This record gives sequence, structure tokens and C-alpha cells, in this order.
Amino acid sequence: MPEHFRALAVILAIAATIFVVAKGPASTLLTTTGEFERRRNLWLGITFAVFLAHNFWIFMLLAAVLLSVASFKDENRVGLVLFVLLAVPMIRDEVPGFAGVRYLFDLEYFRLISLVVLVPAFLQELNKHSWKYFSESSPDKFLYAYLALNLILLFFAGSLTGTMRSGFLFFIDVFVPYAVASRLIKDTAALRTALASYVIGAMIIAGVGIIEFSKSWLLYSTLEQSLGVNWSLGSYLRRGESLRAMGTAGQAIPFGYAMAVGFCLMLGLRRYFPNKIIWLSGLCVLGLGLISSYSRGPWLGACAGFIVFAMTGPHKTKNAINLALAAVVCGFGLALSPLGEKLFESVTVESGSYDYRERLLEISISVMLKNPFFGAWDSVYSPAMQELKQGQGIIDIVNTYVSVALKCGLVGLFLFAGFFLLVLWGISRRMNSISDKDSEDLDLGRGLFAAMTCMLVTIFTVSSITIVPVLYYLFSGISVAYMRIGKTVSGKSSTNKNSIPQQKVIDHRVKVILR
Repeated sequence: MPEHFRALAVILAIAATIFVVAKGPASTLLTTTGEFERRRNLWLGITFAVFLAHNFWIFMLLAAVLLSVASFKDENRVGLVLFVLLAVPMIRDEVPGFAGVRYLFDLEYFRLISLVVLVPAFLQELNKHSWKYFSESSPDKFLYAYLALNLILLFFAGSLTGTMRSGFLFFIDVFVPYAVASRLIKDTAALRTALASYVIGAMIIAGVGIIEFSKSWLLYSTLEQSLGVNWSLGSYLRRGESLRAMGTAGQAIPFGYAMAVGFCLMLGLRRYFPNKIIWLSGLCVLGLGLISSYSRGPWLGACAGFIVFAMTGPHKTKNAINLALAAVVCGFGLALSPLGEKLFESVTVESGSYDYRERLLEISISVMLKNPFFGAWDSVYSPAMQELKQGQGIIDIVNTYVSVALKCGLVGLFLFAGFFLLVLWGISRRMNSISDKDSEDLDLGRGLFAAMTCMLVTIFTVSSITIVPVLYYLFSGISVAYMRIGKTVSGKSSTNKNSIPQQKVIDHRVKVILR
């Protein structure tokens, strides 16, 4: 059997196992009858399409039809998107242009999802509300200001065509996913469904990563040739003697990042698993997927998320003690195991990676200080930055914050970081307002807070490529939805409390009149 079809068979076997195990918990986690089956069938359909199409544009057409039909039937489109988000690598190709324009934009899997599923959902919501509805919160304003600043700086640094193209991509890549996620999730049930959908999809790709790591075989590596496109990512990458898994993320660090996010969200879904063994098994699958990426940044991000989750729940002192004991036990256990030897090796080998990141930070700061407020869009081409050029002939800005500061200066960095800090602050305020410490809303908030913390730590070690920005903008939108749900609940509670005394006054007046 050719490698292409052997890879498909292995992926389907992994998916079938996860789907069978997840079907029971899904009946509690998802909201409507048949929701799990429809999303499962969509995932399988998209996977068959990408492996059997043998042409990029045929795959895009098939996927568009499948997504369109599924979104028409699914009430929670954010959940639908998160379920199939990791199903396919973000292999891209240019949409041909016309009238002297060489190409319109690069089309990839997530952009197809945005155009087919999220843009129609946004337009439907826009028909019900004004534009003001999508800019009510402080995070909204910071994000839109950051996008506007990018476009202004790009206009002065580049061409009108390039600015228009970037504006369109900001719209479908950032604005629409964030706006839909923040406004279409309107209650706790929809929030729970969305988070659970991502976790189920992530567990399948975690299984793929485990196989890739253990067998030194990238299961999606044949797609580039099969679809007839050239993709700069998705190649074999080793650390020491071990292959670094990448699943559908195109690179090891984004893959580990996606697994770490799923791990943090899974912590917040514990109450929905009547069988604790199934929950622990799912957590272990995501953890092993994270380990198989052999990426230190996502490991650190997952640790930060886990600590935040433990310290935001009830019994903080007890949790801190248990956390310290668990760290000691796990540390000794790993030190005595073959797996631990491999993990510790990843910290000690490739010291050049540390040196490169340190030098990147030093040079980037010196370059940024030449244009401190608004940066320089083409700063990566400055003579000072050429020292960082690697063997492949590229300068890898392996730090999202540095990349933002170089392009948009301190003003851009302030807006970018401020957006995420406001999101974290909003989640924290919502959690602190919940009096019932055994509340479903508190557990979901802790999972979201942990996932956002994990992402913000991890992007210090990776540039915003492939799945990285998709996740932090989508889950920022979901976090804003979490805040809005809290305001809605508080408003209803306040209304109910005020209506009781008012009703008593009315009843008293009626009695007086009757007398």
C-alpha cells in the first residue's frame, strides 16, 4: 500500500478510537441531538477529501460544500469550526488575480472556513445589530486599533494593492473570527460546547502526534505532493535523534501550542466526565501529544496554564501544596524513566537555539529603538538583522512580541499586549464575581484563563505562523463571550431582584383600591 494511503488508514484508525471513546461524554458536553454525529461526519469527510482529491482546488471545493452544508444544520457555528479546525494542515495556494493583479490572496484551510462558515454567521448577526454591537468592550477597541495601526503603517511602507489585500485578510483572519466567537456564544451551554469541540478535535491530532513521534513518520507529509502545491512548512525536523511531531500544524512548536491549549481546556471540563478514568485518559493523550512536539515553549506554556488553573480554584493553599508534591513526584518519575531522559535531553541539546533567541532579542531591541513609537514594517531587512539569517536564508523571528514591536513599535506592542491583558482581566473579574465556587461557569472560566495564559507564554517562543494566531484570536473572542454571559446573568438577576419589591407595591395598591 502506498505511503499516502497507509497514512490515511492510520489517521482514520486514531480518529475512530477517539470518536468511540468520546461519544459518551459528548452527550453531556454537546447541546443538541445529533450534534456530535454531524461534526464527526464532517471531520471524516474533510479528511477523506484532502487525501483523495489529489488537487488543491478540488479539495477546497469539496471542503467548501461539506462545511456549508454542515454549518446550515449546526446551531453553534463556533463549536463546529473548533471541532474541525485541526483536521487539515494549512497548506495554501494563490488565488489568481486579474486586470494586472498577479494574485488576490493566499487561500488556506482556515480562510476557507472563515469565508464559508464565519463570514455568513457574521453577516446574519450584523443584520440584527449595528456595527456598534461589535465594538462595545475594551478588548474590542484595542484589537481594532491594533489592526488599523497595522494597515496605516503598511500603507506608508508598501503599495495600495498590498494594503487592500492585507485589509481583506485582517477581516477574514482576525476580525470575523473574533467577532463571531465573541457574539455568537450567548450562554454557558454554547460556551461548553465550543470548548469541548476543540478538545475532541485536538485529541485526534494528539494521537497523530504520538504516532509520528514514536514511528518517526509524519502522517500528513505526503499531502503537499498529492495536492500539487509548494508549502514551506511540514518538513521533517529532529531534536537529537527524535522526530518532532507536528500533526496538522505544519511545525513542531505550533503543534505543541495547539496541544497545550487543549490540555488546559480539558482541565476545566472535568465535571462533565462521570467516568474519571476517561477524563484522565483524554488528559494523558493531550499531554503525550504535547510531549511529542519536543518543543520547550509549549511545555512552559502548559505548565503556566496548569499553575494558573490550580491557583484560581477553591482551596488555593491545598492546591499549591498538591501542585508542589505532584511536581516533585513527576520529576523523580521522569528522571528514572527512558522518557525522562529524552525530555531532559531536549533541554540540553541544541544550545544554539538559546543563543539565537538571546541574540534575536538584543538585535531587535537595538533596531526597534531607531523607530521606537511606530517601528518599521520592513525592519527585518535592515543591515543589523542580517546577522540573524539562518542556513535556509531566512530570519526567523521566533517571538511574536518582538515581531509586533519591530513592525509597529511600542504603540503597536501596547495595543497588542493590552488587548490580551484586558481579556485576562475580564475573565478574572467574571470568575471573581461568581459566589458559588462549585459553579460550572467558574470551571469553564478557569479553563479559559489557563488556556489564554498558556498561549501568551508560548508566543514568546514562536512567531505567529499557521495555527498560532488563529487560536489566540478565536479564544480571545470566546473569552469576551464568557464576560458577556456574566453581564447577561447579572443583569437578569438584578432585574429579578428589583421586580419583586415593585410587584409587592403594585399588589398593595390593588388591595387598597379594592377596599
